[in-house]
Amino acid sequence: MARVKKIESVVVLAKHLMLKGAYVISNHAKLRQGERCFTIGDIKSIIDTGYHEKRKDEYKDEYKEEYADWNYAIRGKTLDNDQARICIAFAEEKHFVVITVIRLEV
Repeated sequence: MARVKKIESVVVLAKHLMLKGAYVISNHAKLRQGERCFTIGDIKSIIDTGYHEKRKDEYKDEYKEEYADWNYAIRGKTLDNDQARICIAFAEEKHFVVITVIRLEV
């Protein structure tokens, strides 16, 4: 099966879907939010202030082929102005899933 085509306007699409409320936080990301002291406000801020970190994108196909897709990295700032990254995956460009959140050392 051929790889799914990458989305080019990752941040623009994520901002649009975030405004519509068309997103979910995965269980893994919820766990990391607690461990790493992130709020939903931090996640929104990372998207609002962020840029697409293309070199951190990954193609995930370890599940069934019909779920294979790209995970995209967005790097931005939390509400406290800390550098952070979120990884997201789009579902047919209709909503996205926050996969994980990471606070970055600078």
